[in-house]
Amino acid sequence: MDNEERKTMAKRRDFLMQLSAGAAVVLSPGAAISATLDMFTDLDGGAGAAAQPPRAELASLLGYDLDVFDASGVTRAMRLSAVDAGPECPGLDQFSIVLEGSELTEGLYGISHPRIGTHLVGLAPSGQDSWRSRAHFARFA
Repeated sequence: MDNEERKTMAKRRDFLMQLSAGAAVVLSPGAAISATLDMFTDLDGGAGAAAQPPRAELASLLGYDLDVFDASGVTRAMRLSAVDAGPECPGLDQFSIVLEGSELTEGLYGISHPRIGTHLVGLAPSGQDSWRSRAHFARFA
């Protein structure tokens, strides 16, 4: 394995580790998760939050505010400040988004904008800036 392959594998591993942290939140048992999912199901008449939005649609919203809301119904506007490419992997489109403007704890949130609809995402603080949050996506290409 040459140096470039090692770098790619390290990037992929780091990205997957971050995704798995979000999956742990989604797969955690308990009434809080159930209530959150029920809330998102109620948003659109029972169909639930839509599948992950495509990267191109999110990139078209750079600089725009998205509505971000939690299970208690608290909504805040957060600016989409980045859509970052994840590691290259055949058959997968991996990327992350950065939202700025409000301090959030790690957890499940709804994001909404008229151009992309409503989506359930795992958000976590990004770095040391508590007012910046990141969500990771891995979509089948």
